Amino acid sequence: LGMQVLDLEALACHKGSVFGHLGEKPQPSSEQFRNLVAMHWAGYDPERFVFLEDEGSRIGDVSLPAPLFRRMRAAQLIVKLDVPLELRIQRSLAVYGSYGARLLGEAVSRFEGHMGKKRTGELLDHIARGELRPVCEAALRNYDKAYEHHLYKERDMEVMLSVSVSSMDAAVIARDVLSVSGPRELLVSSSLPSSPVRKNTSRTPRFLTESRSLASPDGAEGGCASPVQPSPVQPMQSGSCYCGAVRMQVQGLPAVVSICHCSICRRLSGAPFVVSALFKPSAVEVASSGSGGVELLETRTSSAVVRQRCASCYSPVAALLGERFTAVPLAAFDWAGSPAPVSWQPKHHLHYASRVISVRDDLPKYVGCHGGKLWQETQETQAEATAAPDC
Repeated sequence: LGMQVLDLEALACHKGSVFGHLGEKPQPSSEQFRNLVAMHWAGYDPERFVFLEDEGSRIGDVSLPAPLFRRMRAAQLIVKLDVPLELRIQRSLAVYGSYGARLLGEAVSRFEGHMGKKRTGELLDHIARGELRPVCEAALRNYDKAYEHHLYKERDMEVMLSVSVSSMDAAVIARDVLSVSGPRELLVSSSLPSSPVRKNTSRTPRFLTESRSLASPDGAEGGCASPVQPSPVQPMQSGSCYCGAVRMQVQGLPAVVSICHCSICRRLSGAPFVVSALFKPSAVEVASSGSGGVELLETRTSSAVVRQRCASCYSPVAALLGERFTAVPLAAFDWAGSPAPVSWQPKHHLHYASRVISVRDDLPKYVGCHGGKLWQETQETQAEATAAPDC
């Protein structure tokens, strides 16, 4: 296929969720698993990316080798597959729906520690009646919270790229993944000193992890279906302020889309929260829609954050978050009356402890900044009123 792929779940005989053992052989020991990984690793070209799924430290009962896990967490590129919920439900039902009420019930029973006895009992009742779709949807939403936290924890969002998935055709997904990873691999390879390609070398191949956090409970297909020629072309999206005097154009897909409840965002917008999409500064262009220069008003809300507004209508235009990211308001863009595509949908809440209204959804909710403590719905009212520092 032309790409280096390490299928950790195939080697571990487990798909990584409570359902992951279904249809699999008995798992190897952790020592056997490490040996299998080492055998595959010895044949890789150290000058090329290695595609892996973004696993946790364990797959079922098998532990990942600690050095491998650390390297995965420090991957040079992470490709997020943004898959619509309906496609994920269809795929999960196709993979697990035939295993019968007893096996599925045993697996779902393991959710009790996370969902509680009452909710788990409701899911078991669905299984007993043969109603698998609501069980599948609940499982996906439950895993999404943990996957999203795992994806972003202590990672640099600059290494993340998103790929929108509209079908479960592995060949199509592979082409889309390679279209964004290929240019990055060429860039990294061109920056290295030339050396002969050697197998069984002690040098470590570079990592590209393929995140499953937005794919399915057992992950997206980790392999590449066919070799393709990488293309650096990225989609463009345009937006504007209320009066149209200022135009914003962004290239590529957002690194992340956040719902912020901090007091600064609330007071500057007059809304209970603000939804923003983050891009690298080089991917954002703010310009005048006419022949003259763009006129902006700037407000510095912290040592690292400068917020820009149109000088005519005062609409928010962008927030400069230091040198790493530029945030643009989601409301400044439209898609011809349709909802925003999956890659532009919010992925989490920030500063949820500072909120003025509660939001009932299944997105992860951070007490303060991204990657910090997650909000727990069962916290006492006194803790709920404790506000985290604003962004």
